[in-house]
Amino acid sequence: MPAAMYRTGVLSLGILVLLVECLTSSGCGNGRPKLVKVTGKVTLDGKPLEGAAIVFQPKASGEKAGFQRPSTGVTDAQGQFVVRTYEPGDGLPYGEYLVGVQKREVVGQSKVDPGDEASSSVNITYKWVVPKSYADPLGSTLTSNVTSSGMNPSEFALTTGGKPAQIEIVGPKARFNDP
Repeated sequence: MPAAMYRTGVLSLGILVLLVECLTSSGCGNGRPKLVKVTGKVTLDGKPLEGAAIVFQPKASGEKAGFQRPSTGVTDAQGQFVVRTYEPGDGLPYGEYLVGVQKREVVGQSKVDPGDEASSSVNITYKWVVPKSYADPLGSTLTSNVTSSGMNPSEFALTTGGKPAQIEIVGPKARFNDP
């Protein structure tokens, strides 16, 4: 066997061994947990809620506390959402979740984009379309469980309790008046 063919064969065998090793160990994987594609629906006082952000915070403790990346979705005109963790529509890992739903709107005309850095020097008034008590996954009472058969519950029926929308002012004036 010529030396060049021998070196090519050894190099090919080495690449094959490295590839098999990478595929069988966790070192070459993407390190991501297995995801379940899920969809759901959000209603407010019995009507589909459009434009709400929904957040799934893993409810893990002890040994399962390693993966804590939240997953998110946004509702469409029918109140439907598709959950993403890394990429649009990829789903979320198995497990129990604390769930938060948030929708608030700017009241009146704002001269700045709320996401712009200049917004920190201007007061912005928001109306909470969804009661603020649902916004934080750690503070809301919403939960969900994801298994290989999907998400349960997959529909979140929120209520305002007949209360008017809460108004919140965010900005330097609001901070000045804070205790």
